[in-house]
Amino acid sequence: KVDGVMYTSSGRDIEMSVASTKAFYSQIVAGAVLGLYVAELKKRRSDRFIADEIRQLRSLPGHMRKILSMKEKIAESAQRLAVSKTYWAAVGSGPNKASADEIRIKLSELCYKTISSDYVEDKKHIDLSAEPLIIVCAAGTRGTVIGDVIKDTAIFHAHKATPVVIADEGEKRFDPYSDDIFHVPVVSSHFAPIINTLVGHLWGYYAALAINEGSLFLYRFRREIQRFIADCRRKGLDLTEIILEKTFREKIAAFYIAFRRENGKKRLSASLGVEAASDLTLLLKYLSGKLPVSDFELDFGVKGTAANMLTCLFNCLGHSINQMARPVDAIKHQAKTVTVGTSRVTERLEGILFDTLAVYGFTSAQIINRNILVLKNLQRVIDRVQGATVYRISGLNLLGEPTEDTVIDVVAQDGTSAGMASRVKEDNRLKGT
Repeated sequence: KVDGVMYTSSGRDIEMSVASTKAFYSQIVAGAVLGLYVAELKKRRSDRFIADEIRQLRSLPGHMRKILSMKEKIAESAQRLAVSKTYWAAVGSGPNKASADEIRIKLSELCYKTISSDYVEDKKHIDLSAEPLIIVCAAGTRGTVIGDVIKDTAIFHAHKATPVVIADEGEKRFDPYSDDIFHVPVVSSHFAPIINTLVGHLWGYYAALAINEGSLFLYRFRREIQRFIADCRRKGLDLTEIILEKTFREKIAAFYIAFRRENGKKRLSASLGVEAASDLTLLLKYLSGKLPVSDFELDFGVKGTAANMLTCLFNCLGHSINQMARPVDAIKHQAKTVTVGTSRVTERLEGILFDTLAVYGFTSAQIINRNILVLKNLQRVIDRVQGATVYRISGLNLLGEPTEDTVIDVVAQDGTSAGMASRVKEDNRLKGT
């Protein structure tokens, strides 16, 4: 179907990713070789010019190896910045716009982010504060343009952005305006996209690993709590007893401290999101006993039972783990398997007192966790329930506390309670302890 084909190597492995990194580099070289051959056929360029271009092409692998040797410095930058900046952009001028576009593709693929790419000179015409992290592809920029790129980078810096600059070796003029700068071998401007893009690709790889580390941090905690609950249930403890266990609360409190420390260093918040971080903080406070369970429904819309609290915790952890999971391996890319585990914790309370409460329409969700333990222990010495009185309390304040206007009324009396006189029928003001 075509009049000619130039085959390029795809590397050692069959290409599996969405964005073919190896193809990007080889296509540039293939295009350069084809262009040079056409120039030679048409006698538009001298043999000396073509030989010089070929020498530059042959030197590119060595330049790339030098950039690969910079991976520790690139990794440190990505680990520090990727987890603390939510919105990113890549910019380049002239041929380096291709670098910005390709870096954007790789960052989006690896880090699951919507990222913009622009010409450097266009970026200052939009709200710069919208993208706090800006990767500036400046290596190989011609001398007539580099001054403008430096000036625009200074504008990014003045708008409190975080410029990460890729520049030629020996170029020091970006230093006052860049948070990180990577000096790379000097090449002609038309080969610069290879050099700039390789730095950006490496940065994106380590950025994904840094974000994924936050996912593993949460995943390890969830697995530890799941194993602890499973061990306790094998010993015959129910969920209410488990969450009141000192060891359980100590585990929650220890993780709360670690979570606050990581979040304080901005290692989680940018990827996790404010809402998820806030919910997880509250859940850890409730489960460690630092907040009253009676307030749980106000924050999460369900009663603060042991099952509900643990379900909310595991759901929040599962969502947060998924939010930060960045499997950079091409095979794993098809299956984010981090959600395996408890998502809904259920418990059915049984026994004579709980069965009687159910008859009158009460569920465990209406009983505080400590009272569930009291009832569970108390029913061991009860043979049968012969009667019951059901009361309704109304007139509590917004905090669920009694006031001078709070009243108590008898709703029903059954069995041996049916004939009992209740003082609340004479005076229904709530009194006593």
